[in-house]
Amino acid sequence: MHMTEDKLASLIGSRICHDLISPIGAVTNGLELLELTGLPPSPEMELINQSAQSAAARVKYYRLAFGDFGRIDATHPVRGTEIVTILEGVFISGRIEANWHVTEDKSRAEMKAALLALMCAEVALGKGGRIDVTSQDGMWNVDAKGPKLMLEGDPWDFLSGRNPDAQVEPAAVQFAVLPGVLQQLGRTLDIVTSGDVLTLRF
Repeated sequence: MHMTEDKLASLIGSRICHDLISPIGAVTNGLELLELTGLPPSPEMELINQSAQSAAARVKYYRLAFGDFGRIDATHPVRGTEIVTILEGVFISGRIEANWHVTEDKSRAEMKAALLALMCAEVALGKGGRIDVTSQDGMWNVDAKGPKLMLEGDPWDFLSGRNPDAQVEPAAVQFAVLPGVLQQLGRTLDIVTSGDVLTLRF
């Protein structure tokens, strides 16, 4: 069976996320059991609990953004409320505020593209800020607002098409994955900046 590199990478991503979600969930459940025993709250326990919640949310996030659909068709819907819950855990630290305004269900393929775009926008907010994700009349907008947007470097050169040969580091892999996902959807990406606002539109 012939398998493309993109397909293989997606399968690996799904496998890693699948294997990690159970032990992370066990940590979260263990903390809940400790609370039920009457263990008094402490800054240390709060830090562990917050970290466990964030890790669980990120694994779910990465599974949607990088994972393979498997036997589920790309058009299979994903609930908007599910994404809201995931983002609450991912951005629990508060440095960046992420607002998902898409309440209706969308296809897994569209959700994948939107989450990857959100990850790209997050990189631009090195000093914190706010991200708003909306979808209207079939058009997605990911708006990032913050002081001193960081829009230089190989990832942005690759995403914008200025330099298709730009080297993308592992921490910025979303920049390399997004164009292929949009191509599969038959969409093109517009990158618009105005003052302290970046908009990724597709």
